[in-house]
Amino acid sequence: MHGHPMQRSIVKSRLFRLSLTALGATLSLDTPAIDSDPAELDTVVVTATRTETPSRQVGSSVTVLTAEDIKERGVYSVDQILRIVPGLDMAQSGGPGRETSVFLRGANSGQTIVLIDWTEMNDPSSANAGFDFANLTIDNIERIEILRGAASSIYGSEAIGGVINIITKKGSGKPRLKTSVDGGSYDTWRVMGDLAGGDPRFNYSLTASHREVRGFSAADQHFGASERDGYRNTTVSTRIGGTPADDLELGWSLRYDDGFTKLDNYDFLLRRPVDDPNYTGNANELYTRGFGTLKLFDSLWEQTVGMAYTRVDRQYDNAANPGDPFPFRAAYLGEKIKGNWLNTLRPHETNTVSFGIDDEEDTMTIMEPSQFVEGYNTLGYFLEDQLNPFDGWSTTANVRHDHNNSVGGKTTWRVSQVWTLPLLETRLKANYGTGFKVPALAQLYDPLYDTGNPNLRPETSTNWDIGVEQPFGQAVRGNAGIVYFNNRFKDLIQFDPVAFRMENVNNATAEGVETYVELNPLAGLDLRGTYTYMDSRDQDTGTPLYQRARNKGAFDLNYRFDNGANVHANIVMVGPRLSTGNRTAAGYVILDLAASYEVSDRLSLWTRVDNVLNKWHEEVYGYGTTGAAAYGGLTLTY
Repeated sequence: MHGHPMQRSIVKSRLFRLSLTALGATLSLDTPAIDSDPAELDTVVVTATRTETPSRQVGSSVTVLTAEDIKERGVYSVDQILRIVPGLDMAQSGGPGRETSVFLRGANSGQTIVLIDWTEMNDPSSANAGFDFANLTIDNIERIEILRGAASSIYGSEAIGGVINIITKKGSGKPRLKTSVDGGSYDTWRVMGDLAGGDPRFNYSLTASHREVRGFSAADQHFGASERDGYRNTTVSTRIGGTPADDLELGWSLRYDDGFTKLDNYDFLLRRPVDDPNYTGNANELYTRGFGTLKLFDSLWEQTVGMAYTRVDRQYDNAANPGDPFPFRAAYLGEKIKGNWLNTLRPHETNTVSFGIDDEEDTMTIMEPSQFVEGYNTLGYFLEDQLNPFDGWSTTANVRHDHNNSVGGKTTWRVSQVWTLPLLETRLKANYGTGFKVPALAQLYDPLYDTGNPNLRPETSTNWDIGVEQPFGQAVRGNAGIVYFNNRFKDLIQFDPVAFRMENVNNATAEGVETYVELNPLAGLDLRGTYTYMDSRDQDTGTPLYQRARNKGAFDLNYRFDNGANVHANIVMVGPRLSTGNRTAAGYVILDLAASYEVSDRLSLWTRVDNVLNKWHEEVYGYGTTGAAAYGGLTLTY
C-alpha cells in the first residue's frame, strides 16, 4: 500500500494491483509487496492520479481498506473502520446516526472530498459543505481509499485535506444471493440482502439493509443524561456495468440512505449537551452517477464522460417540552449536479498525460423555518503529466484552474517526486502543492441568522510532505514507512462576533509525522501498527485546532485459521484534544474484538465486542459513546 498498508494483499508474492475504472481513467492505489523479489516490484501498476501508473511512480500517501478488512472487524458503518487510518481524526457527537465528521491531516471537516463511485457526497446545504458520515453503512463496499494531502489540483475545491473514495462491489460470476441477520447490545438488530453476478459483458450488484438501535443517550451519561436516543437506517446500493463493445464501457451506480435519529439539545450555559426527549433528525441521501468510457487507438487515448447527481434532504424537529419551551423546526435540501470529461493520453511508455473538465452546480434550499434558495456554479480545467524517464525515477505535475461565479477563479498546482533505490527497494517520495476551498453556500448566504457574507474569499492552503517506505525481510515479512507533513491554511472562514457575520479571519497550521509498521511473521498472522503525531494550531490565537489529537495510534492483530475461522483484535489510542465549549476531551484507549467462522460455503457466523474493557471515553466533549457491547449474526449464501 502506498503510504500505509492496510490490506492483506501485501503479503502476496508480487505487487497486488488495485484499480477502478469509473471516472474515465483508472484510480489505483499501490500496495507494495512485502515478500516480493525486488525485480518483480516493477510489474504491477497502481496510482491515485486517475491513470494507471507503475507502482513506484506514485508519491501520494494513501491508505486502502478492503472488503476483507471490513469483514474481519464485523463493523456496521464506515466511520468505525476509518478510525484506524493514520493522519485521520474522527468525531461523532453521540453514537450511531449522530453527526460524524472527519479531519484529515489537520484540515477542517469541510475540506475533504468524499466520493462514492466518483459521485461527490459533500452536502451543499451544510454549514461548511462537508460530508456527515452518520448514515454511511458498509453495505456493498468493495474498498475505501483515503488520499491524504492537498488534492485540489486534481479534484478542485474542498480537497485541501484530501479525498476519501468509496468503491462499491462489481458483480461477477453466477448470480449469488446473500442474506444476513444480526443483533446485539442496545437492542440492535439488522437484516440485509445482497444480489450480485456478471460476465465480461454485463455485471450487477444490489444490496438492501435495515438496521434499528434503541441506543444510549446522545448526551453523555457521565453527566447524568439517561434518555435512550434511538436510531434507524435503511440503505439501498446498486451498481450496473457493461461493455457493449470491446472499446466501450458503460456504467451506472446509485446509493440511497434514509436515517432517522433521536437527538439531544446543546446547553450553551453548561457548554455541553443535555437530554431532550422531543428532538429528532431525519436525513434522506441520494447519490447516483452514469458514465461511458471510450478507448481509441489501442487505448492510447481514453476518454470518459460522466454525470452525477447528489441530493441530501435533512429535517429537524424539536417540539416544546418543560426543559425546552421553545419549539424549533428546520428543513434543508442540498443538491449537486456534476458533469465531467476526462482524457488520458499515453504518447510514450515513459509519459502519461491527463486533462479534462469538471462542471458543477451546487444548490442550497431552506424549506423551514423560511423559504430560501441560492446556488453557484464552479467550472474546472485540469492538466497532469507523469514523466518516468528511467527506472526508479518519476515526476508527476498537475495544475488546475477553477472558476466559481460567486467568488471568482483560483489556480492550484502540485508536484510529486518518487525515487526508488536499487536493490534495497527503498522508496523516497516528496510532494508540494496548493489547495483551495470555495466558501460554502451557508457561509455566503444565511437567511436564518443573517450571518452570511457574499464577499468571502476562498480558503487556501500550502502543503508539502516527505517520506520513506521500506519493504524488508524474508523470514519475517514486513513493510514500514514514515512521512512528515506540513500544512498551512489561510483565510479560514469563521464567525466574527464583532461584525456578527462570517469572515476570513483565521490562519492555521498542522504539521506532524505518520508512521506505520506491518508484519506477517507467520502464515495467517498479520500485525499492523500506526502512530500519528500532529501539532495543529490556530496561528491567530495559538490554541490547538478543535478535535485534532496530538497523538493517535492503532494496533491490529488478525489471525486466519485453516478451518475457516478468523479472530481479530484492534486497539485505538487517542490523546486529549480541544473540543466543544472550549473543553478538553480526555484521551482514551479502546480494545475491540471480533471473530468469524465459515461453517460451509453457504453459512458463516460472526461476533464482535466493542470497548471490551468498558472504558468511559468521549470523541466530542459532552457526547456519549458505547460501553462494552456485544453483537453477532449469520450470513446465508444461495
